[in-house]
Amino acid sequence: MPSEEGDRYCISAKFLFRDRREKPYAVCGISTDITELKRAEEMQAAIIREREMLVQQAHVQTPPNRRVDLEEQEWSR
Repeated sequence: MPSEEGDRYCISAKFLFRDRREKPYAVCGISTDITELKRAEEMQAAIIREREMLVQQAHVQTPPNRRVDLEEQEWSR
């Protein structure tokens, strides 16, 4: 959905209102703006891609006898 701030993402649900004889007489819809969630997911995916690229570059640039498996390292602060 376009806006002044750029595209917005929404999730929508629609349903019928029915009378006592179950005949539809109106449609109702509810939309929720999920733009912040989508942008956070996109940012997370970009960070993961960058991390994978950096790990691959480090692996290629490091001599075989100096390589460390980053997935098996335990990091502490």
